[in-house]
Amino acid sequence: MTWLIFALFFISIMLIVLAFARPQSSEEASARLDYLRSRQSKGESESKASFQERSREQLAPLALRMLPAGLQQTLRQKLDGAGKYDTSVAHYAVNTLILTVAMPLGFWLLNSLLLEYETSTLLYALPALAALGYYYPLIRLNSQIESRRRAMFRALPDFVDLLTICLEAGMGLDAALNLVVRKAQPGPLRDELERTIKEIRVGKTRAQALKDMARRLDMKEITSFVVAIVQAEQIGSNLSATLKVQSEITRESRWQKAQELAQKAPVKMLFPMLLLIFPNIFLMIFGPILLGFMLGRL
Repeated sequence: MTWLIFALFFISIMLIVLAFARPQSSEEASARLDYLRSRQSKGESESKASFQERSREQLAPLALRMLPAGLQQTLRQKLDGAGKYDTSVAHYAVNTLILTVAMPLGFWLLNSLLLEYETSTLLYALPALAALGYYYPLIRLNSQIESRRRAMFRALPDFVDLLTICLEAGMGLDAALNLVVRKAQPGPLRDELERTIKEIRVGKTRAQALKDMARRLDMKEITSFVVAIVQAEQIGSNLSATLKVQSEITRESRWQKAQELAQKAPVKMLFPMLLLIFPNIFLMIFGPILLGFMLGRL
């Protein structure tokens, strides 16, 4: 009887609590579920990222042995030239190692499951794929460097003109650089100048920061521009007049480059025409005649 009284009392208390408790809306419940899912996915992504970082750190010593000592310094310069300042040489070497191993291994697995090429074919294909995996990151890096240099080469004359206008308006060089970076179109040249301004703000001299930018980019137009600014400041000459001359030089260089590319265009078009267009023309002209001879109608 006592246990029955306690059970009835407990049930009555639960009924009172449920009667006065505010039910949770579906929006609140869904928001709570989304929050829990986001935390779970975030934790999984962080654990996955940490696993990848640990794996890369373990592979880094082995990957760096694949690269000659002299090549590592060259790769650092190439990574800087491509704007990949956050990418270390060890990270690049790990990616190269993964591709060198993964490409022949993937082809071997695919051949075992589907293709079934002969062993002699594999003896030629696997080393070729390993070499492709080793050199592909370097080829892609060189392509990114050339693309970045072309974009900066096109943007440099306009940037020099804006800088000249700011200097003629009475602004100092630092203020003019800041204003041009804020107003310029997004691009690699703007990114490099923004990096140079940050280096000046943290204590590096302006001349040294500009020289470091010219060394990173390794472009004769940028180097000429930096040398003109540094020399004009050292000898105290009119900087705006110097920049006008630099703007004319860079525009003339860009025009000459455009003319050079235009002269190369017919030569580059010759091989596609020989391989793709002329065979179709010959087929349309001589195909019916040859078909007539084959059928005995001519």
